[in-house]
Amino acid sequence: MGIMGCFGEGKLIGKHNRQVILKDKKNYYLSDEYETHIVEYIGDIARAIEKLDYAQLIESESFYSVIAVKRGMVEQLLKDIPEITNTEKNHLYTLSDIEKVDRPYDNKAIDRDGVTLDGEGVIVGIISTGIDYLNSRFTTQDGRTRIVSIWDQTIEESSLAPSLTIGYGTEFDSEQINEAIKAKNQGRNPYDIVPHRDEEGHGTSIAGIVGGRKFGVDDDLVSVAPKCDFAIVKLKKAKHVNLQVSGIGHTNANIYEGADIGFAIKYLANLQRAINRPMVVYLPLGTNCSGHDGESALERYIRIYQSRRGFIVATDCGDEGDGSTHTSGTLAPVGKSKVVDLSVDPEETNFCMTIWISRPNKVSIGIIAPSGERVETLPMASSEEGEAVVNFANNQVKVEAFIQEETGGEQILFFYGSGNIGGIWQFTLTSEYSIEGRYDCWLLQRKLLKENTRFLSPDPYITLTTPATGVSLMATSYYNQRSNSIAPKSGRGYTRDERVKPGVTAAGVDVLTVGKGDAMIVVQGAAVGGAMLTGATALLLQWGIVQGNDRNLFTAKAGNYIIRSTKKIEGVTFPNQEWGYGILSISNLSKVLEQTSTSKPKDERSFKDEETKESKIFVRMPVELYEKLG
Repeated sequence: MGIMGCFGEGKLIGKHNRQVILKDKKNYYLSDEYETHIVEYIGDIARAIEKLDYAQLIESESFYSVIAVKRGMVEQLLKDIPEITNTEKNHLYTLSDIEKVDRPYDNKAIDRDGVTLDGEGVIVGIISTGIDYLNSRFTTQDGRTRIVSIWDQTIEESSLAPSLTIGYGTEFDSEQINEAIKAKNQGRNPYDIVPHRDEEGHGTSIAGIVGGRKFGVDDDLVSVAPKCDFAIVKLKKAKHVNLQVSGIGHTNANIYEGADIGFAIKYLANLQRAINRPMVVYLPLGTNCSGHDGESALERYIRIYQSRRGFIVATDCGDEGDGSTHTSGTLAPVGKSKVVDLSVDPEETNFCMTIWISRPNKVSIGIIAPSGERVETLPMASSEEGEAVVNFANNQVKVEAFIQEETGGEQILFFYGSGNIGGIWQFTLTSEYSIEGRYDCWLLQRKLLKENTRFLSPDPYITLTTPATGVSLMATSYYNQRSNSIAPKSGRGYTRDERVKPGVTAAGVDVLTVGKGDAMIVVQGAAVGGAMLTGATALLLQWGIVQGNDRNLFTAKAGNYIIRSTKKIEGVTFPNQEWGYGILSISNLSKVLEQTSTSKPKDERSFKDEETKESKIFVRMPVELYEKLG
């Protein structure tokens, strides 16, 4: 089941009423007095919530909703609205690393030798911190912008962006961006026209790798798809209340909400449909707050749009490989116990740990605090939903248990809410019913934790972050192409339900790109590898849809082309948990596509054939079978 309802199209209403309704929803959604939750429901939830003075329905359709709930009132909401059958916290995401390094760049990191594809006609969507739209790397030779649009969720103006459903943030189109560029060239302030900026530089650097323009033969910059266009979403930062309910204390990290990312996906998908051009969207963010099995709300939502040809979402596997944020084990036979040792930094003030139990296994859990105090068994039955508060002399631990709607597995969350929590915590897991007895534990992402908060017996596998675990997303790990070794920080697979992820690995070290203020910088990190995969996908979309070689190009087929073109390492068995099916090679991809072009006729059907009315049913089938059926 998908979650179209979280970000659904909604009903057409009059312009004046739409302004009033959306502003009201926006105020609830942005208010720090209201938590954001995703709920699954049956019946008429809109009518049920109308009578409540502490909750507001933000988006709803097809059995899923985004709801703003007054802080601390979620349990009351579940009592008052029996239509709600399941809830999911608004998971919190952090940016994948794109770290500036003081080393010479690798001029062979992007292997474009002999590649004629350049991304022309394809749009690359980037959901991150924005873009320096004034940088000439993102313009055509005649100085016009290659940015189709920018949705800046952080800027609130009086007019509502027409493409959005809840009306927060501001949208800027290419005409406005060109006017701002013109103003700059005339010595006027461009930010009076388009007040969008990329203060972090994260999105700008990604765009430079994907499609920064080369200024001439003597220019050192090489990008993957130098003639692609861009569509940019700048995410707003997470509300303080949503940080607190997710067990995050004081932090300097940039943190973003899953609901905002979902709205960004919807915005870009609607844009792609409106302008009828192929698009690959890069999502350089990740979270540990899920079951790593592809069944989080955001992953299921993306899956809906991924069924559309010409719209592909790519991501990276994150930076948790050596972060000691995951541990695992088995509890078989019945009665067997394992102790999970967790070191908590003395400066930690509040954080969250999750334990995932695969169905139909059942465990009981005991806790030993750093002081030596212990609780033999938590006061809640395993495999049942509920919550409890465990009090020690110096600490208070809140425990919540949920049954995952899609798989039936159990998620148990531990929130440390008060007192001095530093020291060694021990969790005793005892099998009460066991098939294979698998359990997995995750902490928050490394950049949200203090240095000495870590599992003492970490498992480096299943450290790829969500949404890389999604069923329909293309995901890459990253490696050091100079030493031909996987990067220690790179997230590793497979998924918790044992699907092969990552699909490939990409170069991610010592890559030249664009920094803030027109500077050229050398970078490394997971987001570098993800940018490589995104650019390669843009080339594939150009070949397939723009040039007409394979107009029926969707995510699974795109992944097949990329996997078929990977390079292998002698003596290494593929696929595997670090490298996936092999090393992404842009030059090899170009050769595979060239060979495919000469071996079969082009599919001349129009890309517009995909545009359909909701009242019809459409079935996807191979072209060869379609031709046989006549």
